[in-house]
Amino acid sequence: MKSVKNDPVQAPTNSGIAAVTPRSCSAVCLVLLVLIVGLWMSPAAEAQAPELSTYESKAYKIHTNLTRAEALEYGVHMDLIYKEYAKRFSVLRGRSRGKQNLYLLRNRQDYIEALVALGLPRDIASSSGGMFFWGPNREGLATWIEDLTRDQVFSTLQHEGFHQFAHAKMGDQLPLWVNEGLAEYFGAAIVVDGDVRLGVVDGDRVEKIRGALESNEALSFRELLGIDSRQWQQNMTSRSAKGSLQYDQSWATVHFLIHGDRGKYQKAFSEYLVLISRGRTHDQAFGQTFGSDTRPFEKRWMKFIDEVEPDAYSTALKRLQFLGSGLEFLQTNDVSAPADTEALREALQSRQYKVTWLTESGTKVTDSADDTLYAYLDRKDNEHAFEIIPAEEGSDLPPRIAATQLRPVATLTWVRDEDGNLRSQIEYGRLRRR
Repeated sequence: MKSVKNDPVQAPTNSGIAAVTPRSCSAVCLVLLVLIVGLWMSPAAEAQAPELSTYESKAYKIHTNLTRAEALEYGVHMDLIYKEYAKRFSVLRGRSRGKQNLYLLRNRQDYIEALVALGLPRDIASSSGGMFFWGPNREGLATWIEDLTRDQVFSTLQHEGFHQFAHAKMGDQLPLWVNEGLAEYFGAAIVVDGDVRLGVVDGDRVEKIRGALESNEALSFRELLGIDSRQWQQNMTSRSAKGSLQYDQSWATVHFLIHGDRGKYQKAFSEYLVLISRGRTHDQAFGQTFGSDTRPFEKRWMKFIDEVEPDAYSTALKRLQFLGSGLEFLQTNDVSAPADTEALREALQSRQYKVTWLTESGTKVTDSADDTLYAYLDRKDNEHAFEIIPAEEGSDLPPRIAATQLRPVATLTWVRDEDGNLRSQIEYGRLRRR
């Protein structure tokens, strides 16, 4: 089983030449983006668009071929994220456009056909796994859910949802490093029992940045902060390490501005964004808020990157969802439910199970051969195995799987919707063994 996700290789939103921000593009796709002004909303009579229903959450108008229960689950999640966008950027007084459009499709083919019917070129639609698009008559946030973990879908929606929010507030004024850095920052957020946890640090990403700094492959601070759309796209299409590092370093810079030195730079960062929204250039706004000499700033940032620690709770949740997708895979293939984590490991590894998707840094794989996936750390850095809880006798659901030493406890459970589709969900709090 293979799951495909396309993560951000976004067309720069301040270029003035593109109206699409896809989560991934090939080199051909990136070239096409500069050609589509005035064309992407052209009629697309050949598209066989899926029939969509419309449901509304507090912040979104959801156009979907999912069931109402499925669609509103994602809508409620994105309402929480949207509330964070609005709260953390209340200093920006952009125009309100009412509820945001969210196109949520069942599978990849439905997603492609829906976007083509909306007027996007098929090449663009088929090269992406989620996007924010806008044009004269229509704008929206779009992705699909099938063959993706909930974490992957949420990450896509949260990342592209920020681009949608920022465009509504500021148009295309945000410098690339800010736009992508904040999108990555929100894309990494997790929701735990209705509480949005921001500032999540991914250990692999931090190690990648540290390695690039040690090998002198990283973008210089001045290079990153001054990057324009032409250079951004060139980095993406040249197969240079800078193509993915520009996303990683943008995230790391934003993370530092929000959390570095106990939040010391938050006020200045807000002032920087306000100045940008009022038409100041990056150099003008940055010089006024942080100073024109970036070297002291860069030195503090590098110290922060050297010391920052990954987030153990979010790492555990991602592993929990991967193992949940493995349990679903085994049931779909009529394999007996494993009694414990060791049996689950043997079943997945013997079948070479993996989840593969595309990110801004290329193909990313979560492979069952990685033995670290079957355990997690508690807040004292003690290691524990996930616990398998058998389904009730006569049930057609897979086993539940729990991280009982997390606080709060996290348990991946299963339900079937009114159409009989199997859906996983994470419950927080005391484990009910039924």
